[in-house]
Amino acid sequence: MHVWIDITNSPQVLFFRPLIALLVERGHEVDVTAREFAQTLELLEAHGIAHTVVGPRHGGAGTLGKARAMAARLRALRRFARGRDFDVALSHASHELPLTARALGIPSAYAYDYEFARLQHGLGSRAAARVVVPEAIPEDRLARLERMIEARAVETSIRELHEAGRAWGTTHTAEGQEAVAVGIAAALRPTDLVCFPHRIHTLALAFGVTPEAILGECLGKATGVVGGLGGSVHVTDTSVGILHTFTILGAQVPVAAGVGLALQVQGSDGVAVSIFGDGSANMGAFHEGLNLAAVWQLPVVFICENNHYSEYTRYDKITAGADIAGRGAAYAIPSRVADGQDVDVVVGAVGEAAERARAGGGPSLVELQTYRWYGHSRSDAAAYRDEGEADPWIARDPIAIYAARLREEGLLTDETEVALRAEVQRRVDAATEFALAAPEPEVAAMFRHVLAGQG
Repeated sequence: MHVWIDITNSPQVLFFRPLIALLVERGHEVDVTAREFAQTLELLEAHGIAHTVVGPRHGGAGTLGKARAMAARLRALRRFARGRDFDVALSHASHELPLTARALGIPSAYAYDYEFARLQHGLGSRAAARVVVPEAIPEDRLARLERMIEARAVETSIRELHEAGRAWGTTHTAEGQEAVAVGIAAALRPTDLVCFPHRIHTLALAFGVTPEAILGECLGKATGVVGGLGGSVHVTDTSVGILHTFTILGAQVPVAAGVGLALQVQGSDGVAVSIFGDGSANMGAFHEGLNLAAVWQLPVVFICENNHYSEYTRYDKITAGADIAGRGAAYAIPSRVADGQDVDVVVGAVGEAAERARAGGGPSLVELQTYRWYGHSRSDAAAYRDEGEADPWIARDPIAIYAARLREEGLLTDETEVALRAEVQRRVDAATEFALAAPEPEVAAMFRHVLAGQG
């Protein structure tokens, strides 16, 4: 894939630097352009980023001056792009990018807000890379395995940080549920908007948030995905489709219906998604959300991540009916139960529902059967479980299931799996050290992003 990245000021150098490295590492061709600002060019040189200076620094004051500058730069970009066949355009300049991409004949264009990336010392752009390189999850089967292994390693690191007293508060990990997270991420588009549950780490990593950003957030550091202000259960990153996480059980269901209504009114082909646990299916908001989506035929996919426990209680002790998906029939919503331990099955089930919604077929309910390996939170030893209850589920480790399939397909060997696991662990160890050494947010950070338009 041939990617064009347009850097318009110096903070974007730090934002795009990791993205450029990752794209090149994955064998993609990258061309970088920059405007003629001394500090920007100095940073590009300092970080060894090959680039081409394109267009004038400015075209004078006022609206006419800006128009002249944009026209002159567009002419310069056309000259630059001559003979180059770009597949994707990337820039922060969201007001210019669509026009420029169309003028240069580039089929896909993505604009990113680098504010959080700046707070993350440029690490947020790895999340962008996972969006911009579509084969990273939807098409590359080895990348799916890598993402599941990465999520498991990050969750283990978070658990160890708490056990060692290096992190405070509570946390909710999702070991054993990796196929659900990666399968959902692989089935959706980057432009779809997803409302998440509070057990968020593995899901966020699957969608493209970096280990550094997740670990930093869990430690309350300025490098966290929301600058250390949200903690373990509050993650937002719309660049990878994460609209918000919801700690009020079931609240994400009607909110997703509202997002679906907005997409429908806008005429968008985007899909709203609500991911919730089995406990949320017994909340009134669950039924209200499904009913509203069904009545208005909204483009929403409701996904129940059934890990068999609502906090400390098995779901079949408090939930009527053989399965949660059966409740969709009351609202005439297409529903199905799928194996949440098999990432390919998850991709198929969620992908089918998403395409139905995209085509105007209305909402769907998908129940993904999985299992929570550990207790509800770090302080829960899960002593309420029957002895040996978890053993059959642990034996069906989603990572082991998928690795075995890749071996059968000739895509993986024992040697390459060992190397892959070692490389992922090295990255996660480095990310953990980075998060531990990162600064805490300034007190003033609490008051940012409180009102619209405030920096």
